[in-house]
Amino acid sequence: MAGAAVEVEAFAAGGLESAEVPHPGGGAAGAGDGVRAEALLLRAEVAWSADEPLAVAAQTAEQALRCAPAGSAQAGRIHAYLSLFHDTPELAQRHAEAACALLGGASPQDAELLSGSLLQLFFHEVRGGRPPRRELLDRALALEDGRPSWLGGTIPAIWWRSIDEHDKARARLHAMLERAVAAGDEPGQHELLAHLGETELVAGRYDDAARALAGARELGEQLGTGLVGETWLLGLLDAHRGELAAARAVAEAGLRRAEAVGDPWARRIHLALSAFTALSEGRTDDAAADYRALAAEADAAGLAEPLSQRFEPDWIEACAAAGDLATARRVLRRLAERHERLPRPWTTLGLARSRALLAAASGEDTAAPADALEEARARVPAHVVPLDRARCLLVAGVVHRRARRRRAARTALEQAAAEFAAIGAAAFERRARAELARTGGRAPASEALTATEERVAALAAAGRTNRAIADALFISPKTVEANLARVYRKLGISRRAELGAALSRRAGT
Repeated sequence: MAGAAVEVEAFAAGGLESAEVPHPGGGAAGAGDGVRAEALLLRAEVAWSADEPLAVAAQTAEQALRCAPAGSAQAGRIHAYLSLFHDTPELAQRHAEAACALLGGASPQDAELLSGSLLQLFFHEVRGGRPPRRELLDRALALEDGRPSWLGGTIPAIWWRSIDEHDKARARLHAMLERAVAAGDEPGQHELLAHLGETELVAGRYDDAARALAGARELGEQLGTGLVGETWLLGLLDAHRGELAAARAVAEAGLRRAEAVGDPWARRIHLALSAFTALSEGRTDDAAADYRALAAEADAAGLAEPLSQRFEPDWIEACAAAGDLATARRVLRRLAERHERLPRPWTTLGLARSRALLAAASGEDTAAPADALEEARARVPAHVVPLDRARCLLVAGVVHRRARRRRAARTALEQAAAEFAAIGAAAFERRARAELARTGGRAPASEALTATEERVAALAAAGRTNRAIADALFISPKTVEANLARVYRKLGISRRAELGAALSRRAGT
């Protein structure tokens, strides 16, 4: 280990200028400096763990591979790391394949790396546009035998999150987090909390997302990670909650940093945040430009299926609002290809929403697209992607209003506002209420609460959980959620914390 440390220091002093990228499969002919290879690999691990640009870790590990004996288990281990360090699916996939070929799993370390390499191979094949080979996922999960590999342990959760199986993603992340806490593994806890926060954000559970991301940020500050991922996710949470100025500031700062250090991953995620924030603020031209840049970067990296990014429906919405229908139709074809390759609840809803918007923007008859939108929403359970489902109602309301179907428009928009309020999506709730006002409908804040709504509201204002309210009133938690959504709509509020004051004002009138 002392020799490795000396090599790391010597390498760090010499820089990366001499690094070469060999073809995956082993080191260069005649290479065999295993000690230097280990030192370089250690330096690459440090770079990756310290949130240095991915290129630093990748180039350093490529140099380590050049030093390792060709076809050795050591080369296989370096290939395994390189499958993590490379962002480009093609390169990462080739390294994962080489790792799987060279790692026999004879030692516990090699077995762990083999499991992780199988997961990386599965992940990068999907990212590159290949149909998912679930047998790779199954083999890796069997091989890990309840002990997830650090190299790819979060990949099953990322996969399940990407296909909207949030319960499975959540369960795996919580199990891994418990093991990390028991082992005192703070870097592992940091990564897992960030993934858990993103999972809860996609699932529309914003309070749970906030708690996980606050924990990730606290650990990130202690570990000196650079706070890139957790800050971006907190910005995305702000955007979903309607704190758009804060989200815009995070996006702008993140883009500046990504440009300065040359980090393509950081640039992509902050472009997505910038675009979503612009769309939420009504800056549709800016949103369309950011989405166009994001798509170009993803395409340049070979990302046919960027699993964590669901930007095409929003890009179509921005283009339609900006009057660029030609681009909107091209993006619709892109979205349809993603859906055909890998159907998911969000692609199902996104396609229906986009087709209805395009029909309305093109002056076409919207009756059939509106019916298809309602059918698509009915096929997706309410708890899976609640924001997407509520946005379908918002689009339906807009489409009905433009077609002068005022009663249908008011019904859809009132329900959309209530569903946005229930999950805390304040910016979208404001949009729904603004659209509702344009129908000539009256604001529903003064409507009387039913007896059940009164009881549910009182218990919720007193701090009782939905489960406790359900038990007290002998109703289901889903019924509690539905009653609270109606209460929020009728009282003109957007979140649980406002209930007490709203009920007090109402009692005083």
